[in-house]
Amino acid sequence: MKKFVPLNADQKELILKNVSNMQLALSTLKEHIQLNMLDENLRDNAVPLLLSYSEDIVKHSMYKTTEREKEIEKSVNQMLNDELNILRETIKGQFQISLLSEQMKEASKIIENWWNSLGFTHVESVSINKYGDFSIVLWFNTSSNDFLSMFPQTDREKQKERLEILKENGCIFGVEHLHSEKRLTACDFNKEFITRHIEDRFPSAKVYEWRENLYRNEYLLTSVEFSIKNVNDLMNVF
Repeated sequence: MKKFVPLNADQKELILKNVSNMQLALSTLKEHIQLNMLDENLRDNAVPLLLSYSEDIVKHSMYKTTEREKEIEKSVNQMLNDELNILRETIKGQFQISLLSEQMKEASKIIENWWNSLGFTHVESVSINKYGDFSIVLWFNTSSNDFLSMFPQTDREKQKERLEILKENGCIFGVEHLHSEKRLTACDFNKEFITRHIEDRFPSAKVYEWRENLYRNEYLLTSVEFSIKNVNDLMNVF
């Protein structure tokens, strides 16, 4: 036969209030974790609140433990604390990943703006290699991205000026590539010119691979890959 707990009106109200608060806190915590939007402030407030609500429920329901139950409770509490520590580390990791993602986007934008200012219009990738260095792959496309622009005519004129500056600096262009796109030839001067600009902008940079392709009996530069050891170099682009 079931033995019901004799709760008075005050106890019921307090227990139900704590249960409702716990459900709301758990729901909020779950939602933010699923969306990778849990910040440190919410984490540091939610976890102690959940423990507090649980303790109040135990208190107002007049739950009494035997010695055996106390041992079990201690073991369970230890397990819960371990789980909470894992949760804290998981949340911390998610926060750091989110922060890293934003930093990578900002780094990519900085590199893209600099590369565009030289006259080239495509950054293939910006990543972090196994040594903790930034690894960048830049392509030598020169066609204007005016189809994405609010000022297509102005952008085409600016791109034309950038290519003229490259020619004035001695850069050698090969036969026009697909869609009348100008490409640098894979000659030593062009490689030295690009390397010098990379190292001027990013002092800790090291160029380690050039890619070329044969087009109409002439080798043209396709891409250059290099690493940046010092992240502070990215703060000094402009």
